[in-house]
Amino acid sequence: MDAAFSFLISIGIIAFGVWIVASSIAAVSPLAWPLMGLLTIIVGSISLYQTTRDLQNRVAESSHAWSAQCAITGVPMSARHGCIMADWSRRSRTR
Repeated sequence: MDAAFSFLISIGIIAFGVWIVASSIAAVSPLAWPLMGLLTIIVGSISLYQTTRDLQNRVAESSHAWSAQCAITGVPMSARHGCIMADWSRRSRTR
């Protein structure tokens, strides 16, 4: 839910900036308004980039956690609810 809310806020900031730029160009406003709109678009783009990067990090961490859990328990991958990849080279070699 947090990721979806962050995406919506970022998209809203970008849309607001586009609206400012489009309306100020259409109304032939002073140069300050289109620059403020461009600043808003830049801020929204940075926010969107950070949101997507954070989401990618969360997905990568959760996939590593599943992989580690599968390797620790020693359960075959087909039995771990869709967990496909694991690093079996780190299993203990004691017999």
